[in-house]
Amino acid sequence: MDIRTIRLICPVAPLDFGNRIVLYHRGEIDTWSLTLPHRLPKGAPGATNDDRPLDDVPIEALMPEPTAAQKAAARIARGKSWKTAS
Repeated sequence: MDIRTIRLICPVAPLDFGNRIVLYHRGEIDTWSLTLPHRLPKGAPGATNDDRPLDDVPIEALMPEPTAAQKAAARIARGKSWKTAS
């Protein structure tokens, strides 16, 4: 979220240290952010269903997608490289 947006909608008072330094209490920001509605409406593609127990979620859904570096490392570990041996 952009700092200009936070200043407009955040009920947490910032601490002004002068010289254009403004800080917020992390705990208060976290508490406030938990009260915000989800960005995606329920049933929209990509929306999470928080009502479902975690036991019903397949383990693959909980694992993040591998990064490009992780994919490359796995490919090298398997002995497959995009370069051909000469």
